[in-house]
Amino acid sequence: MDWATIYRSTRFKVLRGSEYFDFTMETAPSSPPFNQGFVIITAWNPGNHTLSREENNTRNNQLHDILSQTSYEFDPAVGYLNEHFEASYCIYGMSFNEGIVLGNTFGQFTIFYGDNERIGFYGVVTMEPLLEIIRNTSLLHQIKKFKTNHLRRIMSVF
Repeated sequence: MDWATIYRSTRFKVLRGSEYFDFTMETAPSSPPFNQGFVIITAWNPGNHTLSREENNTRNNQLHDILSQTSYEFDPAVGYLNEHFEASYCIYGMSFNEGIVLGNTFGQFTIFYGDNERIGFYGVVTMEPLLEIIRNTSLLHQIKKFKTNHLRRIMSVF
């Protein structure tokens, strides 16, 4: 299975109070608090190296301790695909850049980030989308317009 298929198929389950939100990147909620920018991150398996459950739990406890010292609201979450799962946290109101820094702190390859404009999986080192959906159609129009104008400038050179 290629990475795009894996990312597109990955599900998240977030426990908010007594309610579970179970979604993929294509079905993620856009209602509060998911509309203010959120990051789902794990401390499990840094650098895509499989660690024991005990090591992973210790790392996720460290992540929990760091989050507890911030003003962010966060909930327990799990990312899963078939039989594979990784305990995570869903952090509300966190910026993209802060999510990247936190992902880098725990040696992660990607973070899952969403806001009103975009949602997807983003490389921690490159900060580039690995798989992304544009949620805001006016933003999508601006991107298409930019690409069209950029292409026209390139073509005018020839």
